[in-house]
Amino acid sequence: MNILKVILPVFLMIAIGYIGKKIKFLNKDAIDVIKFLVMKIMLPIAVFKRWVLRCIVCKQ
Repeated sequence: MNILKVILPVFLMIAIGYIGKKIKFLNKDAIDVIKFLVMKIMLPIAVFKRWVLRCIVCKQ
């Protein structure tokens, strides 16, 4: 059950993106902006947050 909490949101986001592209809700420019936000902003923030939380737990 724990693995579903991790994997389900990922697949849900993939499905939303796929459906958005199929119904022409997302065009090429929107996809490029989303890629930029995820790869250059959100992913580094997520990695940094995980690293900080791990460092805090290790010190206790």
